[in-house]
Amino acid sequence: MKYGPEGRDFTTTVEPDIANRALKVNIKSDISDLEFRYTTDGSTPTMASPLVKGGTFTVKDKATVSVAAFRLGKPFGSTATYRFDANKAFGHPVSIKNPLGASYRGLYNDCLTDGLRGSDSDFRDGLWQGTPYNDFVAEVDLGALTEVSSMSLGAFQDV
Repeated sequence: MKYGPEGRDFTTTVEPDIANRALKVNIKSDISDLEFRYTTDGSTPTMASPLVKGGTFTVKDKATVSVAAFRLGKPFGSTATYRFDANKAFGHPVSIKNPLGASYRGLYNDCLTDGLRGSDSDFRDGLWQGTPYNDFVAEVDLGALTEVSSMSLGAFQDV
């Protein structure tokens, strides 16, 4: 029996599509008889949920995407969930003052504005950015004077 990431029944990767304000979700598995279903409201997928065709699907603007595997009509393994929001900062460049920590670089420098939020339960999901210094200072260039009525920041403290 395998434990940890190498023991998962399937893997998902996500690709923000800045030009289309969308998120592309890719699914792969070495188990040939699995089918995948998804929801966009964060609920757990069922056999009545949309079927993933060709291992890929796309969502636009805002969604909490959950993907689950099914084998012989029954849930198989765990569910992968991603929170996506193509907000006003989506796709804009980010300048980070202090160097990022080796374990918290995210998938790329501008992942603060890729519309994805890190997992609530796994700080190793590749979506979090952090620094070993006391302050995390980042500047987002919105390109023009833009009215912002609210802002939120997610934090994950591993103690």
